[in-house]
Amino acid sequence: MGTVYGYNRVSTDLQDNESQRKEIEVYAKAHGLVDIRWIQETISSKKTDRDLYRLIATLQTGDIILATEFSRLSRSGMIDLADIVGKIRAAGADMVIVRGGHVIKATGEMDIAAQALLFAFGLAAQIERDQISLRTKAGMAKRKAEGYVGKKLAGRPEGYRKLAGKRAEINDLLKIGVTKVKLAKRYDVTRVTLNRFLAG
Repeated sequence: MGTVYGYNRVSTDLQDNESQRKEIEVYAKAHGLVDIRWIQETISSKKTDRDLYRLIATLQTGDIILATEFSRLSRSGMIDLADIVGKIRAAGADMVIVRGGHVIKATGEMDIAAQALLFAFGLAAQIERDQISLRTKAGMAKRKAEGYVGKKLAGRPEGYRKLAGKRAEINDLLKIGVTKVKLAKRYDVTRVTLNRFLAG
């Protein structure tokens, strides 16, 4: 048997970190796996700079990676997760998802339960990633429409910050006859700033 690795991808929650480690240790002891080499990285690690990828590059035939869940391996979606599992198997190493006791051998067919979990976690990660992307793009489009570049209004007076996000409200007030003089006073900006905002 080769080297046994305990992979622990963690957050800032110390209790969660310890919980993962204990689960792996319990499984290892029950299956006669000793001298675990720990690989631990934070949940914010970038894909291009992850200890997991460096580990995969050094795996030898007979090595074993123990992880608590598929979700610990990747949060980037189905393709990334399948790629990680595929590379581990291609290196001749086995992987065990401790929570549920799913053993993924380097050779032979992956058991149905493991395949189902792999697909489910990968799909959930992909959906979450897509939703975050959509929300981010929508937020950026809204801020751009309001005149923002980054966190600031591009080349606009300070008063624009008071008007940001209120274009529809201002237009509605204008339609019912509220004068620009009153609107400028209402939002504590100058007439010039109000006119420029509405023209932008």
